[in-house]
Amino acid sequence: MVDFSNPNSLTDAELTKILDFGDIVGAHVKACRAEAFKRANRKPGCIPGYKIAPGQTNRDWQNPDTVPTALKKIGVPDELIWRRSVASPAQTEAALKTVFKGKPDKLKEAMAELEKLIKKVSSGSQSLVRDIDPREEVKRGDEFKGKVEKYVKTANDADDLL
Repeated sequence: MVDFSNPNSLTDAELTKILDFGDIVGAHVKACRAEAFKRANRKPGCIPGYKIAPGQTNRDWQNPDTVPTALKKIGVPDELIWRRSVASPAQTEAALKTVFKGKPDKLKEAMAELEKLIKKVSSGSQSLVRDIDPREEVKRGDEFKGKVEKYVKTANDADDLL
């Protein structure tokens, strides 16, 4: 019998089985959530303890054409009203697909050049994924790369001051 209350007591094989089972259960729960959502939309209150609520809201201007004038009237300076920035990598990729539509060779060439300009920065979080996941495995100790050298340099600089 597996003790689900204490993951520390599980063997590696038991953890593997639970993770595999979790993927199946997770997919089933997602499907059940979708079905419950449909039913609750058709008949509010039919799923005891659950309700349909608004999703995350995004704010936008009611009438964007009038906003600059209204903001000026209340004293907002131009530099806070108007902003210009470089398009994100995702926005640029989408634009390139439009620009080079029907020209796969040109698109491939442009995407290769674009890739040279992009840096990929991890959020710092890590995920446990199946070993067939295409992402590179995080090597133990990678989280300290660069930090140790910076710490040693800082410590050496401090020693120089003494």
